[in-house]
Amino acid sequence: MHFQEPVRLDQKAIRTILPHQPPCIHIDEVFDLIPGQSAKALKYIDPKDPIFSCHFPGRPIYPGIFLIEAAGQLAFVTICYQPNSEGSTTNKVGYLGTVRNFTFRNAVTPGVTLTVAVDVIKRFGSATKVSARILCEEKTMAGGELYFTLAER
Repeated sequence: MHFQEPVRLDQKAIRTILPHQPPCIHIDEVFDLIPGQSAKALKYIDPKDPIFSCHFPGRPIYPGIFLIEAAGQLAFVTICYQPNSEGSTTNKVGYLGTVRNFTFRNAVTPGVTLTVAVDVIKRFGSATKVSARILCEEKTMAGGELYFTLAER
């Protein structure tokens, strides 16, 4: 068994891997990254985010689709990060194909920091199955499975 030292990535490094640009990047920092296997990320839910003016006025809740997107972005980083490459830019793009058994157990409100965790369950050809969990202070907020395909940019 080959042991790999976990990797940590800041926002600048994340941007070299993801094809997304702000404000559509939904992870702030990656840690405990074991390329191709698993990773965790932090996401601060900023109370100043414009989404809270309409989702929902008087009772702001972070949209569940953004939680799924955060998990998908972390999964893409986990699979595409190349630890020995010069820079981290990848020529791949990921397409989310299926969201399965993703449940939302608790509302995510402004001002909290989430931990997003993904584990690669299975790779088959260009497709990947990932298990995702989203936590706030050890409390499960959401989780499920994502299936996506990698293609050349």
